[in-house]
Amino acid sequence: MNIKRKILIVDDDEDLQDMVRGLLEHYDFECYSAFSVDEGLSINKQHLFDLVLLDLHFDESDGRNFLEHLRADAELTGTLPPPVMVMSTDRERSVIESVLKIGAKGFVAKPLQPLRFVKSVYEYAN
Repeated sequence: MNIKRKILIVDDDEDLQDMVRGLLEHYDFECYSAFSVDEGLSINKQHLFDLVLLDLHFDESDGRNFLEHLRADAELTGTLPPPVMVMSTDRERSVIESVLKIGAKGFVAKPLQPLRFVKSVYEYAN
């Protein structure tokens, strides 16, 4: 019996959400969607995710806030947070280093390259 890996997609771009969800469901991942940092944090408390895919730029917040809250919540509960892979158009070395420093496990540049993206998802979700 194959257990589906649970993925939380936190991105305010509905088209990107649909594309990522369709791609990952094709590879038998179970996907959940959040369109804001607050919604993502709330959904994360309701499920155990194998991976969170996180955008950096939101109208009301920043993906770094999600990473900081995720880490703080894990420290309070004594649990390990799910791995987070940041998805962003920001490709500057300083941006990548800053998200890795505060807890992201990986970074993938947008626009996404489907096969490379799926390979990264498998790597970080296992």
